[in-house]
Amino acid sequence: VDGRPLTALPPDAPAVTPAQRRRLEARSAPVLTVDPSDVREAPDLLLVDRIIGDARVVGLGESTHGTSEFFRTKHRLLRHLVERRGFTLFAIEANQLAVERINAWVVGGPGSARDVIRTMFRVWNTEEMLALLEWLRSHNETSRAPVRFVGYDMQDHILPRDSLVAFLRRAEPSLVADVERLTSAYRAQASFATPQVEEPVRVGWLRAADSVQQLVAARRGAWLAAARTTADTLSAEWAVQDARLFAQAARLNASLNSPDRDSLMAANLDWALRTLYPRDRAVVWAHDVHVSRGGNKTRSFNGGAQMGAHLARSYGHDYRAFSFLTARGNFSGTRSLANHEIISARAFPAPAGSVESLLGSLRRPPAAVGLVVDLRTVDARDAWLHVLRPLRHIGYASYDYGFDLEADMPLEFDGVVFIESTTASRMLPPRPRTP
Repeated sequence: VDGRPLTALPPDAPAVTPAQRRRLEARSAPVLTVDPSDVREAPDLLLVDRIIGDARVVGLGESTHGTSEFFRTKHRLLRHLVERRGFTLFAIEANQLAVERINAWVVGGPGSARDVIRTMFRVWNTEEMLALLEWLRSHNETSRAPVRFVGYDMQDHILPRDSLVAFLRRAEPSLVADVERLTSAYRAQASFATPQVEEPVRVGWLRAADSVQQLVAARRGAWLAAARTTADTLSAEWAVQDARLFAQAARLNASLNSPDRDSLMAANLDWALRTLYPRDRAVVWAHDVHVSRGGNKTRSFNGGAQMGAHLARSYGHDYRAFSFLTARGNFSGTRSLANHEIISARAFPAPAGSVESLLGSLRRPPAAVGLVVDLRTVDARDAWLHVLRPLRHIGYASYDYGFDLEADMPLEFDGVVFIESTTASRMLPPRPRTP
């Protein structure tokens, strides 16, 4: 401002009293390590267990997609929940059908971790995520209850359409011509998102995709009745989901509206939980905004239309959500929304009045790198926690500031994992381009 670097903003939220700070400290536990291999009984893991209780679905968020300590801490929590709490499903913010290649690999399929990891978005192509995949495969080699790996995003119109057509060629060839005619124009686009195309054309693609979805859904009963094996049943269910994913991509492309994506991701995750893995307990990895559970039209993120809000309505107390925050450090992100070169960017130090600044002021042992805090409110003494405070909010692109979002933390999350100082995730080199 006026030629001087800005390092702090005037706080809007009221100051926290010593009594309030002590009350929050009493509901916290120190994080002594972010090492994924260290899952010994520890205060932070015990507190996470109390917050989760018997919940079936646990959302692990992140305030940036490129923080190494978030990756490693979530890996550590996943190991704990798998080995001690019986969780057997890992779900991540990635395209649902593409991630099935990883799912096959972690249970002994062909290829390598470095090959299959490329099916996910670039932000997940990190050494930390590679270590998680390799641990899953190693665990599954000896476990009687293998952990499956699923996605729930729909930013892909090509693979679901091609998979659907391949199924129809085997199961119902008479539908192939109609499905190809209705899907070919949108299928020919290089990306699922085509903002450069006029809206009436995009809406036309959506109507055609909806027609395909209705056509396929009408045949589901007959396909299931004809199924002779479990594999046949799953193949039919996936064909219906393929049509749904193609229509979802077209819907998001027609609206170009981010909250629409949250509702669709929730629907896809719910489908996997009810259709593919009805008895599994799931760990869900996504951004803080996506896993947040508030659902309040005036106080929540995205007007209460987050994925976590949909999950909370569907699963009630069987859903728990955690925010992952840091006060300072670096993170990986693209240079901008337009320039997709990934860099190590500086995380703006938590400004006064922010959630991160409050968490950083809590007392903890000298050896602790952070805290787990139970955000579940008990009585009127916790009302102050509902004050809206700035919260770091960075996706795949880097931001100089990133605290323009405000949060009612107990409304959105059951707990928070706070790591004081963090570093950028370690990116894998991009796939070499073929000449």
